[in-house]
Amino acid sequence: MYNEDLDIYFERDEGMNDTHHSWWDSLPDPLWYTVGKASIDVHCYWFATCHRAHRDLVVQVPKTRRHNFKDTDNLDIFPHLPRMMKHIKKYQPYRQQLVLLRYNGVANALRMFGEENDAINEALSNADVLIRKIQEEMDSNELFETTNLMIYQKLNMLLIPCH
Repeated sequence: MYNEDLDIYFERDEGMNDTHHSWWDSLPDPLWYTVGKASIDVHCYWFATCHRAHRDLVVQVPKTRRHNFKDTDNLDIFPHLPRMMKHIKKYQPYRQQLVLLRYNGVANALRMFGEENDAINEALSNADVLIRKIQEEMDSNELFETTNLMIYQKLNMLLIPCH
């Protein structure tokens, strides 16, 4: 993206101007900021910009769990799920929590192969498998009664033809 008024580029985690306030002034506060200001613990797993300061709040995200747009590899999330669920269960009696997890397989497939490709169907299938695995992990940790699972879909991706 380019801001003509300020003559600066947004370089998706690459440039020094990526944290410039002009990119975010007209937008609502991010979910993690609103939740954090309500004194709810925020845990981010490869969720874009979650580790960057916003106004007066910074979420501490270990470097191994930070999202980076220049990394085009698909991360295998499955091995991380049991540890995530155990963490939720351990702290749930004491603190409300928000866990943000990013899966970029569909976005990567669209970017690499375009709309008309079998890779899109495979990426969508993998997303379904991941959601099912999350549900199974929640069930095995007895989290269904106390935990909400929300699936967020980015709206500005390419259209996927339905047959």
